[in-house]
Amino acid sequence: EYINRYIDGLGKYAPNITKDQVLWSYISTPIDVENKFSNMRKGGFKAGLYHPLQMGYNRPNDECSSTRTPIKNLYVGGASTYPGGCVIWGPGYNVANRVAEDLGIDKWWQEPPGVTKARENGLL
Repeated sequence: EYINRYIDGLGKYAPNITKDQVLWSYISTPIDVENKFSNMRKGGFKAGLYHPLQMGYNRPNDECSSTRTPIKNLYVGGASTYPGGCVIWGPGYNVANRVAEDLGIDKWWQEPPGVTKARENGLL
């Protein structure tokens, strides 16, 4: 029922999208997300505890905030790491840069558009 209401609502703004064009659909609630990913409490997209000492540059914690971990050659990236789930490709870009730096690899990739836009808007 909800998916039909959603598609009907979407059709008001994008009339070329109709129910017969939808091949597959799935709706989840915040509880469904938490049941699948236990660190995404109540469906939170930033994952993990959101505590003042674990925000911004300190995500997920001060030991791992540079994407390096205390375990050699183990890196972290994703919505629970800086800059979080709001900056598309940001955490992965940070990890790729750190690994390249540690291994002495020339960076052949460009900054993703989402990261550039976040930087221009003062979010990074």
